[in-house]
Amino acid sequence: MSFDEDVLGSTDRGAAVEQERWDLENEAAAARVPVVLKSPWYAYVVGEGVDVRKPGIYVWTIEGRGSYVGRYKSIARPTREYADTLRKMLQEDRRRKGGQGVYRRIHLELKSAYEEMRPITLTIRANANAVESERLERELVAEYSAMNQSLNGAV
Repeated sequence: MSFDEDVLGSTDRGAAVEQERWDLENEAAAARVPVVLKSPWYAYVVGEGVDVRKPGIYVWTIEGRGSYVGRYKSIARPTREYADTLRKMLQEDRRRKGGQGVYRRIHLELKSAYEEMRPITLTIRANANAVESERLERELVAEYSAMNQSLNGAV
């Protein structure tokens, strides 16, 4: 009788334990490798007369899915923070099937479009101060909702 048969009950059990250990080690190794997004992963459009150094309104457009309107105080929000969130989501998928974070609809749609290689466009639409940006954001969300393309949710 072998060690596996004596201690583990059968050679099949030993193989299963070894496979499970190997799977866990590979999952851990994959989780440590940082996700690098393909570059560029979206088209970047700046509206005429827009100064990206000033606060404003942006629109994510995902072909076949719709658009999301948002405001920014710093251009890093639409350009860097969404990329960081996408990387985090893809990294979580490596660690645990289905990921573990709770994300807004736009994050899930961006991830899906990225994985399916659907065209994504980030458009910096306009500059606006705090008061103007709230009004303009509402107007654009209503406009995209009227076209049945809003990813913002209920208006």
